Amino acid sequence: MGIKGSVRASVLTFLTRLGACGADAFSIKRIAGHSSVTISEKYIHPTPESVERVFERLEEYNTRSLKEGPKLVEAATVSATALKADEDAA
Repeated sequence: MGIKGSVRASVLTFLTRLGACGADAFSIKRIAGHSSVTISEKYIHPTPESVERVFERLEEYNTRSLKEGPKLVEAATVSATALKADEDAA
């Protein structure tokens, strides 16, 4: 394996580990510079444990939303708007 192959293997390992840590395909797409989210999906292999963590995070989010009110919704809207602006600028 040459240097190019070694670098490619390192990148593939990095992206696969991102997926294993719970990164979604859209985040991997952005980090890797993929042209399509379909390419990024191959790095995501959901396990029963990772699916359970997703539901735990959703429950935590919903609990905070109820306590804090609409501020989280506004922050999410601002973040989504900022992300869209970043994508348009790129």
